[in-house]
Amino acid sequence: MKPPRGVQHLQGHTLSPAASEMYTRIGPSYTPDPNDPALHELLDCNLIAPVVHRPGTYTRIDRLRAERHQAELIANAIAEKLVELRSLPELFDSLPREIHREVGITFIDNIADANAAIAGALAAMNTELLTSHPEPRPAKRIDQSRDRDVALAARGISVRTIYAHAARARRPETNWADSVSKYGGEVRTLTPPFERFIIVDDTHVFCTDHINTPTKDSGAWLVTHPALVALLRRVFEQQWMRATPWVGGSTTADATKTATTPLQRTILRYMDNGRDDDQIARDLGVSTRTLTKYIAAIKDVLGVETRFQIGSAWARHPDYLVSD
Repeated sequence: MKPPRGVQHLQGHTLSPAASEMYTRIGPSYTPDPNDPALHELLDCNLIAPVVHRPGTYTRIDRLRAERHQAELIANAIAEKLVELRSLPELFDSLPREIHREVGITFIDNIADANAAIAGALAAMNTELLTSHPEPRPAKRIDQSRDRDVALAARGISVRTIYAHAARARRPETNWADSVSKYGGEVRTLTPPFERFIIVDDTHVFCTDHINTPTKDSGAWLVTHPALVALLRRVFEQQWMRATPWVGGSTTADATKTATTPLQRTILRYMDNGRDDDQIARDLGVSTRTLTKYIAAIKDVLGVETRFQIGSAWARHPDYLVSD
């Protein structure tokens, strides 16, 4: 928007020396050069006005009137800018949500674009695919992903997946787990609630939108910020620790008849995943001395005498398949 006439000449609140000198000469007997910049400066500042009945001459405008006029111009300019300023939220709120971005996080507002983004991340992956699915997946999508995940596992990509414990009774997930496990993929089951993730290497995390009510057609958040990726991976690892290994088939254990307590099974799963005592104690919020007492009780339950024997006895124990 072009600034109101006169306002741009008030920067610093001074006139040029030539305009000041001309201002003192303005009167009935003085006819300034019509092309003189000083004349236009005075006119633009509304300090002089043409004399209608005496062409080529000018008269000085009352200083108080000139000042009020300039104040009015400036006030109008400020008011117009305030109108523009107030319209900014409406402008940016009208943008499509899929292009709302922060550094390292992007919202993808529909399932088709989310699937395309996931496919792109998988095509460029190098080391690891971690997924968790608390809700049943369409059989067609499970069948489509089986060949892909088997191929990833076969070429050395670490594939780890968590399904809901009820998936053990569903044929599509059972067939998927059978196939992927044969090629080195790892599958576990867990009783919901837990979070849905697709984590590709250490670079991309796709997760559910919890700002709006999730539906089967909802989009997803894509997280690439290293700190947030590391945090969400930790959430996945905590879910993984609580989950029960599954190599396919529909065998489940009766969780109501166990020799071990939930705390003991948590400790055993930590040990099974290579955690040392300091890490386990820190995650459980206990001292290492207290943890040592817990492990001694575990030895008694499993009927072993050494830490080395715990791993072998736990892998053969019926409670190994319990999903807490």
